Order: sequence, then C-alpha cells, then structure tokens
Amino acid sequence: MKNNDFGALRKSAAKYPLYVDQYFMKRADEFMDGYAQDVLGIEYYWGRVKFASGRGQIHSYILGIAKKNTYLHDFYRAETEQDKTDVIEKICHKNAGPNGRHPSG
Repeated sequence: MKNNDFGALRKSAAKYPLYVDQYFMKRADEFMDGYAQDVLGIEYYWGRVKFASGRGQIHSYILGIAKKNTYLHDFYRAETEQDKTDVIEKICHKNAGPNGRHPSG
C-alpha cells in the first residue's frame, strides 16, 4: 500500500476476499444507512454485491426507493448523462449540510 503497488493490492484482495468483503460491506452499509437515506431520501433499498476476483474489484448494484421522488421527473427528462448527473448533484447539495450529511442527521 505504501508503494502504490496495484499488483500487490490485487493479489492481497484475491488472497483475502473475506477481509475485502467485510470492509466493503461496512462502507456500503454506512453509505446507504447514512448518506443515501439522509441526502438522497432513500427509504428502501436492495443490493447485490459482485466480487471480480481476477481484478480485485468489488462493487454493488443497488435498487433504491426514495421517500420523495419529485426530482425523478427532472432526472428522466434530462437528455444527456451530464444533465442527469447535474440533477442528482443538485438534490445532494440541497439536502446535504456543510459536512456532507443531512442537517438533521
């Protein structure tokens, strides 16, 4: 890690998938139970985790249902990926406090 050796990192991830999974799940839970609920207004979610052991990459696919989905109207009307990103960024900035968390949380 100190030498930014991606090859060593990839080998370690493949050798110790349990630790990678535990770390990833902890970070994912913190994101979904904190930021996603507070800032994006996600009320219910379901996720699937995929571990690409050959590359040492772990990621998840998440389906979320928001409490208030009024911003989805603007999201689906957006024509480009950049416009969609701008809609999500706007709702995040509107709902996040100065430390990146919802003001009430």
